[in-house]
Amino acid sequence: MSSPQKEAIKEKKLAQEALKTSFFGNWKPDNDSAAHHFEKAGTLFKVAKCWRECVECYSEAAKHYQSARVPFSAGKCFQGAAAGWRELGDFTKSHSCLVTAGEMYVQNGAYPTAVSCYSKGAESIAPHLPVQAAELYLSAADIEATNERPRDAVRALVGAKKLLAKAQDYKGCIRVEERIREVYSGMEGCEEHINKCNTTLVILHLARGDTVGARQCGDVSNLAEDLISAVEGGDEEELRKVTGRGDVIYLETEIAKIAKNLTLDGVEMPAAGAVTSKKAPPVKQNVKLSADRDALFSRSNVDNRNELFGSGKKKTTAARSPPPSQHAPVVKPDLQPDTPSSSHHNPLNQDSNPFSAERDPAGGRSNPFDTEHSAVVESGNPFPPETESGNPFPPETEPGNPFPPETEPGNPFPPETEPGNPFPDEGPGNPFAAPPVGEGNPFDEEEEDLC
Repeated sequence: MSSPQKEAIKEKKLAQEALKTSFFGNWKPDNDSAAHHFEKAGTLFKVAKCWRECVECYSEAAKHYQSARVPFSAGKCFQGAAAGWRELGDFTKSHSCLVTAGEMYVQNGAYPTAVSCYSKGAESIAPHLPVQAAELYLSAADIEATNERPRDAVRALVGAKKLLAKAQDYKGCIRVEERIREVYSGMEGCEEHINKCNTTLVILHLARGDTVGARQCGDVSNLAEDLISAVEGGDEEELRKVTGRGDVIYLETEIAKIAKNLTLDGVEMPAAGAVTSKKAPPVKQNVKLSADRDALFSRSNVDNRNELFGSGKKKTTAARSPPPSQHAPVVKPDLQPDTPSSSHHNPLNQDSNPFSAERDPAGGRSNPFDTEHSAVVESGNPFPPETESGNPFPPETEPGNPFPPETEPGNPFPPETEPGNPFPDEGPGNPFAAPPVGEGNPFDEEEEDLC
């Protein structure tokens, strides 16, 4: 026995003692203490996963909380008992406890808690009891509508509509859809939602085979009008085209499924869990292939490999054709005259020396580095001596020299002795001339007063 279970048993005993009465003790049972201990025992049994004892303790706690007039705590205990019944697999009792818990919350004025209890409880039992779960959603929608929360009410009604459509309760689904349309009618700017509700009502009426009711759904869209016309005209092909439109995608998933399965007489929904895949046809055994396979495995691997890759064929005696001849590389002919064999190995002989005397047709040498025959005196020298007429830098005595000597009259920089020189030598006109010795010379060492 685990520790939570032991503690739960102790709490249960304390709750039973609180309910005992005596002449000299408690004249009335203490419902508050008993309910508290029962609730604590139910929580501990829930931790220990003893669901039967958990449900029993929660039910006792809820009963004593009701006797003590504490509806909110009673609702919590009923909700805990519903969870225990759900774990035990009894979804009918779970639904009953959820309904009672919601009523306790509403009696206490805890409307959001009641809505949460109904919504979560509906989600928990929806796979097993979809109709009862839809009723819980409708109860939540009634509370939201009473508290003037239309959008939350629509959310709860849509949940109920989906469950009823999945359960193929089209009549109840129509009633829920009419309530949704009524809520949208009291809201501003919801014309599109109203048209969507009308289209859904048309599809649900056609699923029941009621074309008259489909015509009385008010202003409908083109999709709904085409559906009614196709069913009234008995055109099965046109009905398939209309239900295959993209407008059906914008409806709820459950309503879109109903529209896809519409027929002229109503709707034919596939059974739950039905497999629509076709059985594969039986494979016909080929006797010839089986015989070839047996013969293949009866042979040796070498024979099979030779047959597969063609290595077992008889080799022909025909000589293999030679590969195509390749072109020989082109060699440039030697245009030089025959010379002794030694000249082929001397790259600097007289015949190939570009600076030899025989290469100069004038009899002289064209070697620019020849010191004996200086190229200064030759007419082709780019740097002729100063006496040549083509020299751009003639000597100073030439009349075309832009830099004549200082003695020339056109020299802009005459010597210091010239009268036009702005900087004459040390004379009376020179501002920088040194004063005579001993006359105001601050740097005259002879007259410096050393004392």
